[in-house]
Amino acid sequence: MFARLMRGSPVALASLVGLVAFLWPFWSPLAQDGAGFASHTQDAPLVTALVVGLCVLVALADRTQTLDSKSVALLGVLCAVNAALRLVSEFFPMPGGFTFVFVLIILVGYVLGARMGFLMGAFSLLTSALVTGGVGPWLPFQMIASAWIGMSAGWLAKFQISNVKFQTAMLAAFGVMWGMVFGAVMNLYFWPFVAGSPDQYYQNGLGLSEILKRYAAFYVVTSLWYDAARAIGNAALIVAVGPALIKTLQRFKRRLNFQI
Repeated sequence: MFARLMRGSPVALASLVGLVAFLWPFWSPLAQDGAGFASHTQDAPLVTALVVGLCVLVALADRTQTLDSKSVALLGVLCAVNAALRLVSEFFPMPGGFTFVFVLIILVGYVLGARMGFLMGAFSLLTSALVTGGVGPWLPFQMIASAWIGMSAGWLAKFQISNVKFQTAMLAAFGVMWGMVFGAVMNLYFWPFVAGSPDQYYQNGLGLSEILKRYAAFYVVTSLWYDAARAIGNAALIVAVGPALIKTLQRFKRRLNFQI
């Protein structure tokens, strides 16, 4: 029990750091400064360093799993593949800005477990940002949100679904959900710093219901189409390649004696 708690602590701490980072703008004195994501210029490097450091702790926390050299190599290869897929998306843009990277994060989390999914999400976005030049104040928040995708995908494995069609449908629905949630979550890191129409933007002193109402209006106007394209793309790609990739990852899992 104690060992399990120690293995889970870095993931919980990293998630807590991420949650604080996302919610901090709502209490920041810089709210409504009109600078948008540029308001994170000073704190983004610190958040990135914290997230990367905690991800290393996640890897170090389980000597039976993630410190195995073959498992680390597998994670590196998978992150490199995801970086290449994101690079392809840069050269051949998908409708609405859909990108391939989330599908592999979901499948890795589902087959190899929540901790591996967490690492896959965080390091995939870090690696792909370095490859594509997408480094900026948004990067640590993308890493955190993607880590949450991989981690929550690992929770689905507890259902022990053997029917391939039902399994694929479940993961496709999961991809749709996170396609929408990812964009909704990502908006939070800059929305309080943006000034604009009173019915769509944050203002200090508002009640929770008014904040939710304004954010919903902002989301529908600025993000809904892009997130819907991501959600549909995730589902379509999981249906198309999910079963084959799951079998491949399961073979790696057996060969590496991977414990989740």
